[in-house]
Amino acid sequence: MPIHYSIGHKTIKPGDKSTQRKVYATMQITSVCQTEEFVNRVIKRGFIGDRGHILAVVSAVVDCLREELLEGRRVYVGDLGSFQCVINSTGADTVDDFSAQNNIQGLTVKWMPSKYFENLHREAEYKHVTKRSTQRESMRRSNREMTEKLDAANKKPEAKEE
Repeated sequence: MPIHYSIGHKTIKPGDKSTQRKVYATMQITSVCQTEEFVNRVIKRGFIGDRGHILAVVSAVVDCLREELLEGRRVYVGDLGSFQCVINSTGADTVDDFSAQNNIQGLTVKWMPSKYFENLHREAEYKHVTKRSTQRESMRRSNREMTEKLDAANKKPEAKEE
């Protein structure tokens, strides 16, 4: 299945109205693979064990990865790649003015894929689709037209006076 994308104008620096707008691609998610579906896919690959084993392994990996990241470590997970935390902070004028409580805004996880994921772009197929907002408007219009047709079809003919 190809990767769906739409195109639209965006500024190089989000929120900066003075910069030139260029056209960029935005990936359109086609569906979500829930855990159960993912587990079933792993089983089909020939995993020796049952659904419970796979869920237990995934759960243990997630728990351990979280613990390691909270200890400030980079974690390598085989062909998946490595994970590390990145601190999001605001600037302070001086070292003395900086405090974790006031300046650190959050902590995000950065994934650095292994070589196994290097060729995704070359292996991927792409399909241009309309923007989600355009799709929603088209669906609303179609629903409105269908409702009008059904209302017209269900409307009882008025009795003629003789």
